[in-house]
Amino acid sequence: MVFKEKKSTLKEALQFVLLTKKLEKKSYWTIRDYRQRITEFINFLEEEYPDLEFVEEVSADHLKHYIEQMDERNLSNTTVNGKLRYLKAFFNVAISEKLVDKEFENPMDGLTLRKESFNNSRHIAVPALDKLLDHTDKRTFLGMRNYMCMILMLGTGIRPSEMLALDVDDCKDSHIIVREEVSKSRELRILPLATGAQREMYKYLQIKGDWGGNILFPNYEGNRLSTRGLGEALKKIADEVGIDRNLIHTYAFRHTFAINYLRRGGDLFKLQRLLGHTTLEMTRRYIRWDISDLQSDFDETSLAEEFIKSKKKRRR
Repeated sequence: MVFKEKKSTLKEALQFVLLTKKLEKKSYWTIRDYRQRITEFINFLEEEYPDLEFVEEVSADHLKHYIEQMDERNLSNTTVNGKLRYLKAFFNVAISEKLVDKEFENPMDGLTLRKESFNNSRHIAVPALDKLLDHTDKRTFLGMRNYMCMILMLGTGIRPSEMLALDVDDCKDSHIIVREEVSKSRELRILPLATGAQREMYKYLQIKGDWGGNILFPNYEGNRLSTRGLGEALKKIADEVGIDRNLIHTYAFRHTFAINYLRRGGDLFKLQRLLGHTTLEMTRRYIRWDISDLQSDFDETSLAEEFIKSKKKRRR
């Protein structure tokens, strides 16, 4: 008698993928992202295709419909690509672990990722930063907390989720420690604090006192502040100072740190380490040079300019 393997439903496959990522010792944040991105796709299928249940029933047409829905929500190409990468990985695990028929092919294979725009829209301009930082009321706990969160993201490039998982014990005089269990890359990182940031952190800890216990950035209830909570707090400040709230999101501070680190002469390989990226390609995605960046120092580095100047000197 020949037994046919039981087909895996989408929800069963999701649980298997999450278990696989845990065994691979992926960080809490990576596993959370897998759960959120794939669950979002499953919810879409349940609403649009209620009879679709199994992984191997998903086709490229379903994915194209999903992409169309994301377009209707005006999601950026970067956001769409991020969601599709998780889905591609999801189907790859389903295939490699034989959760589907051996004839099943990854429906993502026939789709190409979107071209991400070559601009600097993901970083925050200096005048806007001045307004945000100046408007926070540093005499109050919540105001000083929001201010310190912005300073820490701008000064170290730490991921918002990693920052909000920090404890007071992780904050040293000259640096902060991103522990392995909270680091997305599952590697311990030490992020230096500039002198000014050290002073501001000391002031913040004095105002914080015992509130929230060992949690470095608690909310008004004394529990750990969430990324959504911080994001809403910063958008509220943006509204108050007349800045488009859509430009202000927590990850924008990380992008702002990266681009300004290089503008000020920072080393690309050191930046990779500070950001906690495993490859330079990941770091490159954070860098969106605009024309002023490309023009900077161009006269000094252009070989053609050197010939033109030398020719003028010979004429004299």
